[in-house]
Amino acid sequence: GEGTQDKGAQQALQSGEQSGEQSVPGFEDLGSAWAADSDLVLFVKLFGLSTVLSALVKYGEIYLDAAFEPSLFLALLIIYVPTALNAAKWWTLGHEPDPMADL
Repeated sequence: GEGTQDKGAQQALQSGEQSGEQSVPGFEDLGSAWAADSDLVLFVKLFGLSTVLSALVKYGEIYLDAAFEPSLFLALLIIYVPTALNAAKWWTLGHEPDPMADL
């Protein structure tokens, strides 16, 4: 059932951590980091994180001249840097051994 799959995935992750293998960190890692939290604690954390990040985006641009000065270079940077980082992460993950392959 699902319980055995969850245990197997946890064991595979732990064995990967013990052998010194490290993957590229990402947002999906928050799931394992916050897995022990109750629903209420998780809700409060996600609400707080969303509130702070949205306030930084909304009001942070006021302090940057980039929001008021058009720049092709900055526009391309905003598009291509996150895209390149995402592609690099997925490329790296695609070349790591599958921890579920031995189960």
